[in-house]
Amino acid sequence: MSDEWHIIRSNQKLGPYTWEELCRGARDGTVQRNDWVWNRALREWLLAGHLPGLFPFDEAFASRPGQEYLARRRKKRWVVAIVLGLIALVVAASLLLGAGSA
Repeated sequence: MSDEWHIIRSNQKLGPYTWEELCRGARDGTVQRNDWVWNRALREWLLAGHLPGLFPFDEAFASRPGQEYLARRRKKRWVVAIVLGLIALVVAASLLLGAGSA
C-alpha cells in the first residue's frame, strides 16, 4: 500500500503526507475532521473524521494507516468479485444447457 496521503482543505490540495504526519496533524489540530483525505488504496476521498484510527488519535494505529478500514474494503471487493463470477458461471451454464437441449 502506498504511504502517500493527500488532503483537500478549502479547495486546496495538500500533500503528500505519510500516515505518521497525518496522525501528528490530527493530534496538533492541523488535520481536521472535516478535511478530505485520500490514499491510492481508497476508491474515493474520505472525510478525515471517518478514517478509522485517525480521530481520536490512538497510538495502536500509528504504524498501521487505516489498515483495518482498508482491509475491510479490499475484502468487500473480493466478495463482490466472487459473487459476480459465480453469477456469470451460473448464467453461462444455463445458456450452454439450454443450447444443448434445443
